[in-house]
Amino acid sequence: MRTTRKVSVWPVGLVGGRRYERPLVENGKVVGWYTGWRADRPFAIDMAGFAVSLQVILSNPKAVFKRRGSQPGMQESDFLKQITTVEELEPKASNCTKVLISLMLFDLECLSVLRVWLSKIFPSSLGSRVAHTDREG
Repeated sequence: MRTTRKVSVWPVGLVGGRRYERPLVENGKVVGWYTGWRADRPFAIDMAGFAVSLQVILSNPKAVFKRRGSQPGMQESDFLKQITTVEELEPKASNCTKVLISLMLFDLECLSVLRVWLSKIFPSSLGSRVAHTDREG
């Protein structure tokens, strides 16, 4: 991420049917997407699978990541279309062949265990903030 000039991309590990999703890269350029859902999206990528340089954010003040108003699953594409093109994407993680980040699903019991574990490692207030969900009591 540190070497991102504009927008960089990489694979993301998933839970469920697909073990990962990733940009397809040929000759150092993104040419498509390996995804289990809506491969027709302009940027068929999870929000954990890209980074945007601060300079791009500052030079595009009207670009927004919409929490509402995008079709389901289109938030990433709607945002990235405002600031880049697929041709400009910078593949990372050895041309998107290595999964270096993974999404995980936790049920509430797992979150409680994780919170206790983190509070032992980080005795400050950080442990109490990590892994908080609105569904917890």
